[in-house]
Amino acid sequence: TTAQEAAEILRRYNVLDRCKLPSCNVVETPKDEMYFERVSNILMCSAIDAVTAMKTKAQELGLRPRVWKTDFEGEARAVGLDILAATQSGECLIAAGESTVTIMGHGDGGRNREMALSVVPSIAEDGVFIAIASDGHDNGDMAGAIVDGTTRKSATSMGLSPAEYLTNNDSQQFFDEVGDGLNTGITGANISDLVVSMRG
Repeated sequence: TTAQEAAEILRRYNVLDRCKLPSCNVVETPKDEMYFERVSNILMCSAIDAVTAMKTKAQELGLRPRVWKTDFEGEARAVGLDILAATQSGECLIAAGESTVTIMGHGDGGRNREMALSVVPSIAEDGVFIAIASDGHDNGDMAGAIVDGTTRKSATSMGLSPAEYLTNNDSQQFFDEVGDGLNTGITGANISDLVVSMRG
């Protein structure tokens, strides 16, 4: 696309007004081959590399890992439930990809925390579900969240309804309340989102 096309989309949907930004300073990426004559791109790490390393580490820890997907996509809340349902007893299910969130509410959070929030009501007593952005930034300071049976119990005892927070797309507030957000800091590596799901 061109800078002019991008600027027109921003204008058409009032993006700057909605995001309360004064300007966007759209700059077009050079397209002339002369700018790239001495450029070499080297793929240092991929989602497959990350999942392979996670599987190796899980085996070292005595777990029984299985790779679910290395390129999942779809609505975060649906993907989370799919991963949870696919997790068999006694295994460590590993996945990578990037989901999306259709914003219907007015809350804050990211796709990894939304995915984690979606599994709270269904998590087994001996289950663990972790969803994390590999770059450490899940649309905010947190990288993602970890959910287990304790998360569900904490929510119940605090009178929190995961469904209400999910409806409002407010995973940040939910995990701030229960204290199960994961903060890794910025990692400097952005390969995909990573998920681990386990059942005893």
